[in-house]
Amino acid sequence: MELYEADIGSHNLVVDLHYYNLFDPFFDHLSPSENIEIIYKNRQTQIQALNSANGPLVFVGEWVNEWNVTNGSQADYQNFGRAQLEVYNAASFGWTYWTLKNDKKHWDFEWNIKNNYLQFGDSPIRAVFNCGLWVALACAWFPHLLFML
Repeated sequence: MELYEADIGSHNLVVDLHYYNLFDPFFDHLSPSENIEIIYKNRQTQIQALNSANGPLVFVGEWVNEWNVTNGSQADYQNFGRAQLEVYNAASFGWTYWTLKNDKKHWDFEWNIKNNYLQFGDSPIRAVFNCGLWVALACAWFPHLLFML
């Protein structure tokens, strides 16, 4: 039985999903369009089922704009990122990218945005991200500011 078909209740629970198109030989020989199709057909179905099951909140706890596609173009990465953003934005408790900064560029959230690999456009998530980034930066620097006072 799949998790999204299980009757796991709705009291004070959040299901934390970690989706990757890496680390599994199943994805090793898929094309960009096949990877994207899995996001729309499988993951979207899972998230929708969990959201509508009167069950726990759904949180996509980590994901990256990286895969096992050899020589993926910028357009391939943009389409892959767009599919993930569209599907994971539907999670009832939201999502987080794996890391803000990383030496592997496609694991680096900031790099993906600055280099136009992840495109938010004028969507509401863009405003939330900008606000959230400032709050996170303020919180990160607050202890340093107290130390300097």
